[in-house]
Amino acid sequence: MKRLYLLIIALGPVLGMQAQSIDDVELFNTRDLHGTPRFIGMGGAFTALGNDLSAIHINPAASSVFRQDNFGLSLGFQTREGAQGFYDGNAGSSDFSFLFENIGLVKKFEVGGYKNKTELAFSLGYTKLAEFNRDYTVVANRPVGPIGEGTLAGYWIDEKFYPDGGNGIVGLTPDQLFDEEYAAYQAGLFITDTNDVIEDLSFGNGSPSMYKLRYSRQERGSFNEFHIGLGGAYNDVFHYGFALGFPTLSYTNDDLINEYNLPTDSFPFDANSYTLNRTNEIYGNGINIKLGAIVKPAQWFRLGLSYQSPSWYTVTQMYQIDMTARFDNGDLGESDIISTGEYRYKLRTPAIYRAGGAFIFGKRGLLSVDYEYSDPSQSRTYTNGGSYNVLEDDLQSSNSVLSSVMKSSQAIKVGGEYRVGPVMLRAGYGFRQSFYQNPEDFKSDQSTISGGIGYQNQDFSIDLSYSRSVFSRQDYVHPFYINNNGGEELVDSDMIRSNIVLGVGFRF
Repeated sequence: MKRLYLLIIALGPVLGMQAQSIDDVELFNTRDLHGTPRFIGMGGAFTALGNDLSAIHINPAASSVFRQDNFGLSLGFQTREGAQGFYDGNAGSSDFSFLFENIGLVKKFEVGGYKNKTELAFSLGYTKLAEFNRDYTVVANRPVGPIGEGTLAGYWIDEKFYPDGGNGIVGLTPDQLFDEEYAAYQAGLFITDTNDVIEDLSFGNGSPSMYKLRYSRQERGSFNEFHIGLGGAYNDVFHYGFALGFPTLSYTNDDLINEYNLPTDSFPFDANSYTLNRTNEIYGNGINIKLGAIVKPAQWFRLGLSYQSPSWYTVTQMYQIDMTARFDNGDLGESDIISTGEYRYKLRTPAIYRAGGAFIFGKRGLLSVDYEYSDPSQSRTYTNGGSYNVLEDDLQSSNSVLSSVMKSSQAIKVGGEYRVGPVMLRAGYGFRQSFYQNPEDFKSDQSTISGGIGYQNQDFSIDLSYSRSVFSRQDYVHPFYINNNGGEELVDSDMIRSNIVLGVGFRF
């Protein structure tokens, strides 16, 4: 198979091997351009700058650069536009989301005596890392032959037609079926003999014809982080900081595979359509440690370095399926909802290393460049005392597959700001490399352009930004659907993500 979808986490006889996918691990390694309007407008190139509430999340030393106490809030709107292709089908999609981008507080205070006092900065903040909302539907024409060849139900009943071989479920009794096949039986897609042995499909098996395949995906969720940090400075030349990050992820994906306009005959071969519904729900709570420094060797130059430790997550997940079938006489067949129930495991995502340099042009403006490195192929799933319904050996097998599919990834960000009195004009660009060895099967490199404008006086600031990200991604449908070359067919999506963010800040 070209795309290794399942990472082989055994969940018992209910759903066989359906579980954690490579796409699920991808969610925890996703970093898009979110945060304050100033941060977004300058492309996120803030490792060496500080003095921004979002900058603290990538370099905790940024908190000590603030000269006053600061509170800020940012809200935004996001659109996702996509052009989807699947076999001979094409479709467009457009989604709109309201985003709570960022909120944060920096409080300056002093410790020590009169002659050796030190100024520190305490920070609290919440920022968005990624937003996953997306919907689309694509329809394609597919051929159907004898014994349902070319359909999903035909694959279940007689797998000898397809590359993975096997004899399908003909000759089995319903109590020998798992997951999708059992749901199809409950919905009435299979015909049994007097001994309750499966022998045929419940739709026509005549001459070859064409049917319709509709695939729909609805994704909901977000990836966010809360942090608590402490920063300090030595003679305003060396700034340092430490923070604890608490990332949280919530995600739900509903996939619907609908085959309709099927050839029918007289009862019991009168099923004209059926729909397989799959739901994947993931919730994760984690922790990481951040260390950072900003050095000012000259008034016109700053250098920043930061380290974010691996993030350790407790992940709770549930996978469930159900099926419905419609018949020529108007009957509707429905299966039970077949579910794994909740299962829990641990996930460790890799460390992130960041470096940046900034050139300061007096009070007129600045130019900043950032570099970021991480290696998502080092993500690991494992168990501990709080895990349940999953085996360590299966997770270790999944880690081997993960290492063979992902790779290290780098990102470059560039941002600039030009000041005209109290008004600031900003622009930025970012390039993030795909962390897949074969991006054409998963998700491509991503490029982002951004810009913004801001107004600032002694006590107040208001900022507005716009960003536009372009990338492509491929969504896996089912191991049955294959193209003419024997490889798995994917839904190809060319994506454009646009953000408008408005933020206000108060100094006191």
